[in-house]
Order: sequence, then structure tokens, then C-alpha cells
Amino acid sequence: MISALIVDDELLTVRMLENTIDWNSYGIQVIATAQSGKQALDQFRNYQVELIITDINMPGMNGIEFIRQVREINKETRIILLSGFGEFQYAKQAMKYGVSTYILKPMDELELDLALKEAVHEIASNKKTQKMIQQNKHISQSRMIKGFMKKTVSENSLHGIASELQFQFDEYILFSINIENETMKDFMDMNNLLYSKSSYIQESLSHVLQEYGEIIILEYEDDSWFILISHIHVDQAPNCAQKMIHSFLETFAIPCNVCFSSTYHTMNELPLAYEEVEKLKRLSQYTNNGGVIGHGYNYEITAFDKLQLIEDEKTIISYILSGKIVSAREKLVEILQHTIHMGPSSLDDVYDFCFNILSEIKKYLLEEKYISSISNVIMNVNYQDLLKLSTIDLLTNFMVKMINSISTLDTSGDSSVNKLVEKSIQYLEDHYSENISLEEVCEHVAMSKNYFCYLYKRETGKSMWVSLTEIRMEKARYMLEHTDMKSYEISYNVGYDNPSYFSKLFKKMHGVTPNEYKNNPSNIT
Repeated sequence: MISALIVDDELLTVRMLENTIDWNSYGIQVIATAQSGKQALDQFRNYQVELIITDINMPGMNGIEFIRQVREINKETRIILLSGFGEFQYAKQAMKYGVSTYILKPMDELELDLALKEAVHEIASNKKTQKMIQQNKHISQSRMIKGFMKKTVSENSLHGIASELQFQFDEYILFSINIENETMKDFMDMNNLLYSKSSYIQESLSHVLQEYGEIIILEYEDDSWFILISHIHVDQAPNCAQKMIHSFLETFAIPCNVCFSSTYHTMNELPLAYEEVEKLKRLSQYTNNGGVIGHGYNYEITAFDKLQLIEDEKTIISYILSGKIVSAREKLVEILQHTIHMGPSSLDDVYDFCFNILSEIKKYLLEEKYISSISNVIMNVNYQDLLKLSTIDLLTNFMVKMINSISTLDTSGDSSVNKLVEKSIQYLEDHYSENISLEEVCEHVAMSKNYFCYLYKRETGKSMWVSLTEIRMEKARYMLEHTDMKSYEISYNVGYDNPSYFSKLFKKMHGVTPNEYKNNPSNIT
């Protein structure tokens, strides 16, 4: 509703305007009235109304002076001026102060109706413009802050917007909300949601989190939202994180997990907070514990015992060199399962531990001059390949496979990785119109979810969901060329319940909408 103030020194005029006009039909609520310029100015300062209907000729402070002082406070308030027949010169003077329109007394109902409609339209348009300006400003600020956190934007650049941010950096915690996609439908729904609901998500989160302190919600990127909250006590952080998870699940039906940093005290420490949360995200994925993970909340702050890890590494290598493969494997599994209790800063030590063992296996293979498909796989593994094994299960399975392979070098080895990926792609081709789940595909190729995702991305360079989208778009293109089906019918046939979303995806991939392509297939880019 648009708030309004009625000002006239004649009480009868005030009551007539207040009670005879159907304000609700215009979307207007009269929240105050006044019978003098001074009283009206006090009311305006109290209520900051969006619309004023005022007389010119009033005792004390007249309408012109009242309007002038209103403009000093707010230049956007819309003003409709009521003037007598002999007050035209005053009306001309008032127009200098941005009066929307003036109406001669006695008022004509049609003229007042048009004036109110015009004022409502102007106010609505201004609100829309201001909202767009604020959104663009927020996007710009969000990118600057995130750039500074990632060390791609200089500190000087950030200080340029610091004064514009209504946020105190003297005490804050950084949170990340990390989206979990299990099925193709989850993946599609999330992207579709971000097409149309990004602002609503931010508004919803702001409402949920406002009780905890000042907040800054940064743009969604790489399956994560980052949120800064000031003056939130560390004991409140887990509860706050749970509310984020509940909000995403209840409001948007999106499963997620949340990580949060320790408390920081200057804007310059933002990169440290970001680095800490990124480590927690990695640890959360590694341990597969989901839910909430935060500093001092549910992980050990003390570092993992690196010295003990070095001793265990020597033991495993000794087992391998002496041919005790079973002992090496059992010791490795025991150590890696124990890493679930470590802190995020120790995660690199675990990957170093695994890489050093692999290096010794490589050395062993070279010395024994083994040449086979399995040995070639081992020889080509590098440190970055290990880092892609982002969970404890993936890492354990991979390392066990590497150790086991030493005892099977004289065999033909396991099924080709390429054949497993080809088998999964064929499954996508056969079931592209269904709401395929990751679990179904993994069951089809007899592989764990985490390990399958790693292998698929490594072999194809993309996620399974991207491949499925490409398959669906190609099927849609074929149907547009060779059938008489409508665009919405094709949408349903290739697995999309939302034809509008299907059209956006098709245009994103092929450069034209389905209808444009059907009319002229040569337009495709």
C-alpha cells in the first residue's frame, strides 16, 4: 500500500477527502492528516509518506513553504496540490518543487481520479527503478567482496565501497550454504530456480537471518551461497546454520549443508575467513558428514599428528616392498578411516601421505620393469588426480585399488574405465526422458557414487548432468526437424515438465528458441 498524508486548513475538506474516496481501490492508505503547514511537516517527518495531497493557502506555514521543506527531506515523495481559482501564481511556484499536478477547487472527481492514478503509477515506477538500481548495486558490491575474498580484487578497490555497506567488520562470521544435487531433477530445479528466484531467495534468507545481526548475502556461485553475519556470537552459529538448512529445505525443497568460519575482526581478514570456509567445505565433502560443520563446533581444532602419519607411511611402504600386500592394505584403510577426526588444516597432509605411497609404488614398478595396462594407470597418476578424490571413501577405494594392483600385475586387469563410462552414457541415451538419479546410474555400472562422479568427470570433462542435458537437447533438435510435435510436447517427451525452462535451455545450447529453430533450422549456431 502507498502511504498518504492529507493537508488542508478546512476540516470539512480533510474529512471529505478522507472518507468519500475509495483509497483502497488505488492501493493507497491515508495514515495521517493535518490542518496547517507546520503540523503537516511534523507528520511528514514522522511517517515519511509517499504521497501528499495539500492545500496552498493555510495559516502560519503555507503550502508552498511546506512543499519546499518536504523536498529538502525527500525528493521522491509525490505531491498533488489543491488551489483556489485566484492562487494560480502560487501553483506555478509550487511546480518548481516537483509537484506532480495541481487541482482547482472545488475539485472535479474525474480530475482527482486521474491525478491519483498518475501519482500511483509514478510511485510504482520509481519503486521498480529504485529496486533495480539497488539490485545492480548489490550485485556489484557482492562481486567486489567475493573478488577480495578470493584475492582477485585489491584491498584498495574494496575500501571504495566499504562506506556504502551497512555492515560492521569489527566482529563477523562467514557462512557458506552448499547445494547438494542428487538427481537430474535436482540439478534442473536448482538452475531453473536461479533463473527466476534469486532475489526472492536472498530476501527469504535475509528475513530468516535478521535476528542474528547485520548480513551481507553474496551472489550464488559454484553451488554455494556465501553469507557474512556481524556480531553473531559463536555459540549461535550452529543454530543459525541449521535455520539456513531448514529454510532451503522447507521453502525451496533444496537439500544443502552449511559451513561456518571462526570469528574475524577486520575487513582485511576476509580472505582468511574464505580460506577457512573453503577448507571446511572440502573437509565436509571428504568426511561425507553433511549437515553443519563449523569452527570449534564439530571438528577437532588440533592438527592431525603429522609425525605419526610419517611413521605409518614408512610402515606401509615397508609392507609393499616386502610383498605383504594384505598388511599394507589393512594398515592403509585403518589410517584413512581415522582421518575422519582430523581438522581441515590437516587434509593436505593426508593427500601428501597417499602421494608418497604412490611414489614408492611407481618406483617399485620401474625397478621391477613391469609394463601393463594397470602399471600404466599407476604411473600416470599425479597429485592433482589425488585431489580430485574429494571424499574419504573415494580416496580409500582408489588407494586400495592401487595397492591391490601390485599383486595382479600378471593378469589382464579390471574392466576398462572407458567402457564403464560408455556404459553409463548409453544408459543416459536409453533413459533420457526419465528423472534419472545418480544412484540408478551407479547401480547400473556397479560403482560407488563418489568414485563414479570422479571417473566420469575425468573421462568426459563434464558432469553426468551436463551430459544428460546435452543428450536431451539433441533429441529435442531431432524431434523439431522430423516431427510435427509442438515445442511444449517435445519438452515433455525429453524429460522437462516446464516448457519455459526447456526453451531457455535449448536457446542457451543452440542459440535460438525451439520455435525459431523449427521455422528455420539453418539459424542454429
